[in-house]
Amino acid sequence: MSKFKKKFDHDIFVKNILLIMGNMTAEEFSDDIYQKTGYQIKPSQIKSYIDGDIEPFPGTINILSKYAQVTPDFWYVPNTEESLRKEREKYNETILKAASQTFDKNFETFLNLDDDIKNFLSSEENMPYIKAAMEARSKNISADTLKLLIDTIAKEVKKAK
Repeated sequence: MSKFKKKFDHDIFVKNILLIMGNMTAEEFSDDIYQKTGYQIKPSQIKSYIDGDIEPFPGTINILSKYAQVTPDFWYVPNTEESLRKEREKYNETILKAASQTFDKNFETFLNLDDDIKNFLSSEENMPYIKAAMEARSKNISADTLKLLIDTIAKEVKKAK
């Protein structure tokens, strides 16, 4: 992202929208954006952008960027089919790199676990226990409280036998 303040140019924005839309109508474009991002940009809104009645909010730029697989800077400079292709390659490389770094970090964390924990986490039959622990965590139940509950339940089960 450049450090200077980007100046919105309506003509450039419209040309870029039309480049991304291709042969789609505003309705088809709106539907496609929703299908691919889960965000709604109404056809009337798209038509208003193209007609110059309104300028997009930064959030709309982000939605369009996600949809088109480009950086937000894309919308501030003139583009062609070729620059769009290159921008998408760069965008996808960045996404892939970030995902790879996250995977590497998570894998390294997993490798540093004790073997008994690795084995427990890797066993399909233990998934309900892992999910229960995750639920306890999400409900702010401390590990100490959970251990106490388990000990109490285990004592009751032992008495019942």
